Amino acid sequence: MNSLRFICAIANEWTATNGEGWWFSQESYSDLILPNVVYDYIDKFDKNQMTTFSRTELLKLASFYLNYSRDEMYKADKDEARELVDEWLSYPQ
Repeated sequence: MNSLRFICAIANEWTATNGEGWWFSQESYSDLILPNVVYDYIDKFDKNQMTTFSRTELLKLASFYLNYSRDEMYKADKDEARELVDEWLSYPQ
């Protein structure tokens, strides 16, 4: 869980004419943890425990998750992240 909180702490916010969201500079964390490891942590995190994160942290984690396999030019925006967070929070208990 500390790795996920770390990723939330280093998130950079972006704003453009077509949206806004968060991005993550690999240079700021890849010496400490690999992107695929973070992705796996998020993917395997018990969705019933998601409430241990704030809504903003969840949006940042969702952004990382969605951005993981995308070209930097096509970052996930907050709306996409919100949809994924809503999906996580509605996970059957």
